[in-house]
Amino acid sequence: MLFLLMGTLASFSITEGDTIITHSGAQDPIYEGWFQVLTGSDIITYDLLNDGNTGIDAWVIDDNSTSTSDALICRCELRRAEQEALNEQGWTVRVKIKVADFPTELGSAFLKMQPGIGGAEFQLGFGSDTNDDLDCIIVSIDGSPIYHETIGYDIVEVQWTPTSSDNGELTMSINGTTRYHTHIGMYGSGSPYIEWGAQGSAAVAQVNWNLITVDSVADIPAPTGDVNNDQRVDLLDLRLVAKAWLARPGDDAWNKECDLAAPRNMVDVNDLLIVAEDWLEEEPDAKALF
Repeated sequence: MLFLLMGTLASFSITEGDTIITHSGAQDPIYEGWFQVLTGSDIITYDLLNDGNTGIDAWVIDDNSTSTSDALICRCELRRAEQEALNEQGWTVRVKIKVADFPTELGSAFLKMQPGIGGAEFQLGFGSDTNDDLDCIIVSIDGSPIYHETIGYDIVEVQWTPTSSDNGELTMSINGTTRYHTHIGMYGSGSPYIEWGAQGSAAVAQVNWNLITVDSVADIPAPTGDVNNDQRVDLLDLRLVAKAWLARPGDDAWNKECDLAAPRNMVDVNDLLIVAEDWLEEEPDAKALF
């Protein structure tokens, strides 16, 4: 077994709070709250039951494209409350995968998480070793590669905990053994998100995704009808929901803060009901101003 070790090997445990989003087994990610972005025609997905008689089910992303413009990405945009909880209290990610066809280009198969402005950007990239002669997962964290020879499904677990206003502590394990520990700065910009799949590259790859869980370390407050975050639920919030009505990610009218209730990735009657239930409610701080 080939290892490029970072730090001392040790047992590893994950701290869990609220689950933000998951992928499980052979479920189509679209029905789990993920939004799918597909470019090109040479990337296929399908459900795989009892992979190799292991009893493990998976969702397969089979990238047969050598075009750098082709990609298939499953994406979840984070709401304001989720972003704040991840940035302020930390997060955990657990991934169980089998790389069935190893890409020669690191990161063509990937999972990436960016809690947003002021948040730690984190990416797992998977591929074969540089000589393409060993079946290895190459996990890339902050530009540092960790090589892990694999013969089947592996569990990669990561926990990030803020330690100051501009830094955090990140620990990663593979199959329960700590492989990497570092302090990583809090950076990143743009819309907060979590995404995984096959991104544009010249390398082909197939990854069987059995499990993805993204958890906050702290509990996340339930969504309220206060879409614009002014500590009251009123006509301004209703107008924002109306403006984003039936919008999905990628649409001009899309507003992730209006996506208050399941299912994710569409503003519909379920979100409107949250506003109606909280109608004219105010936070204590808002009441004190008047």
